[in-house]
Amino acid sequence: DALTSPNTNQQLPLHIISANNKLTLSMARELIQRYPETITSTDKNRELPLTLALACNSKNREVLSYLFASHPIDPSTLKNNTSASMLPSLANDYIQTIFSHPLTTKEGQHGWTRFISSPQILSLIDDGEDICVKKIKECDIEVVKSLFTAKDLSGSSAIETAVKKIQTALCDRLPAEGLLCMFHCAEKGKIKSYEQMNRIIDAAL
Repeated sequence: DALTSPNTNQQLPLHIISANNKLTLSMARELIQRYPETITSTDKNRELPLTLALACNSKNREVLSYLFASHPIDPSTLKNNTSASMLPSLANDYIQTIFSHPLTTKEGQHGWTRFISSPQILSLIDDGEDICVKKIKECDIEVVKSLFTAKDLSGSSAIETAVKKIQTALCDRLPAEGLLCMFHCAEKGKIKSYEQMNRIIDAAL
């Protein structure tokens, strides 16, 4: 398929259009929704579609926001310090919108799972973890369910990979589901302490 075949620079069509200042949100969305995995692909220079867009489309806010929401990154991914300075505002935009509606797309689930699993990405925002916890406590239960069950493109579960504070907040809103998840994690040896599981059991009963 031409959309998943790289050129000699190991660039996919998404890389190429991300570096083009004529890129529109509808173009980016069309490519990503057809082949979500392309958002994680790097070219020969280890550039992601988002890093190319940050360098070449810095004024195209809606495209940058969509690419960041689909595959958030921290400054260590970037070679350009100027581009790195844009990441906190993109992260802030993301955290202000992600809790307003349930996740329905693969790239949306991937972005959320990656966002809450990385202390470096969460730290793009002052008190990023605490803000997420507050919004999880306040948002609609249908949104919480979609956040709880989200998976990244490799199949890793958001609730299993989230940093502890956010994992706990999600389990507090959905204690029965959280309890099942904790048992599943325990079976796979991912839980070293049962303090959290005991608290979730109390909440579920």
